[in-house]
Amino acid sequence: MARVLHHPDALRLDSERISFSTSDRSPAKYTTHDLIRIEAEMANRAVRLARQRSHQVARRVLAQTFERHDLLSGEQKSAIEHIAGDARIAAVVGRAGAGKTTMMKAAREAWEAAGYRVFGAALASKAAEGLEKEAGIASRTLSAWELRWDQDRDNLDDKIVMVLDEAGMVSSRGFRRP
Repeated sequence: MARVLHHPDALRLDSERISFSTSDRSPAKYTTHDLIRIEAEMANRAVRLARQRSHQVARRVLAQTFERHDLLSGEQKSAIEHIAGDARIAAVVGRAGAGKTTMMKAAREAWEAAGYRVFGAALASKAAEGLEKEAGIASRTLSAWELRWDQDRDNLDDKIVMVLDEAGMVSSRGFRRP
């Protein structure tokens, strides 16, 4: 452990902290210069994508979708308006049971009504299966997508919306693919 932590590539981000009032211990956090570079590139790419405009769903289509899904909460409708807006990348964060899958089913219908094809990806096959079964979004694992892309199959285009379930679980290196 000492040899790893003293390696020239290792970079300590935060020291170990101990709370004397609660006896909680927070270990030191380490990374590498390479990982910081990867994450900076990833953040810059996300900012660039957020500034680009595409895939917007017309208000009329959203209104029709909301009529068919009249049990959606105001928060769910706002989330759909956000992800179906014109930003090329958008995120929804919510705790388990908050209705994200229900919201994604309605979002899929709106995207499809606007002429887009919707596909899903997840780190785990169980999550991909859940996205497909519960939201009706044809899904694969990220590994399966990468394999297909490496074989020059199922490449993304301007008429495809890609939904990434549990994106927070994907490693930084997993987002590295251009």
